[in-house]
Amino acid sequence: MTNYAADWRTGYRSTRLDPELSTCETDVLWLILQGYTSKEIAKRLCLCASTVNRHVYRMCPKLGVRSRMQLALVVMNRLGEAARE
Repeated sequence: MTNYAADWRTGYRSTRLDPELSTCETDVLWLILQGYTSKEIAKRLCLCASTVNRHVYRMCPKLGVRSRMQLALVVMNRLGEAARE
C-alpha cells in the first residue's frame, strides 16, 4: 500500500501552514481532504473511529476552526494560497 499521506505530509509541512500537527493528525487530515469518513479513515490507518474523531477534535483549535468541514476548507484555502506563491 502506497503511503500517500506521508507524501502529502512532506509537501504540506514544507509550506509551514500547520501549527505543529502530529503525524497522525496530518494523516487523518489528508484523508479528510480526500472525502473519507471517520470510519473509512480508521480502517485505512488501522485506528478506531473514535481515535480519528479525537484527532479531528484536537486539530480544530490548532487551525482555528470549529468543525470538520471548516477544517477541510481552511486547509484547502491555505494550500491554494501556498501554491500561488
